[in-house]
Amino acid sequence: MEVDAVAEPVSGERWAVEIKWQSKVVGEKELIALAAKAQALNARPWCVSHSGFTPAARAYAEANDILISTRADLEKIERAVKAVL
Repeated sequence: MEVDAVAEPVSGERWAVEIKWQSKVVGEKELIALAAKAQALNARPWCVSHSGFTPAARAYAEANDILISTRADLEKIERAVKAVL
């Protein structure tokens, strides 16, 4: 089993993170696989995609409590952090 990261913040909640830094959008199939890996790790799934997600993947993520983020989402977070510093 492979995930890109397993994170356990101070809150104690465990996250299984996959980063798809490719030109192809992420589909439902990739999120189904991530959900299975996360379940095996007793973690919440989080997928970060450079190119975004298909409509079916977005619907699957919402229905199955999978956090999804795009490159644009990460850039917004980066700007917000820099503004505070």
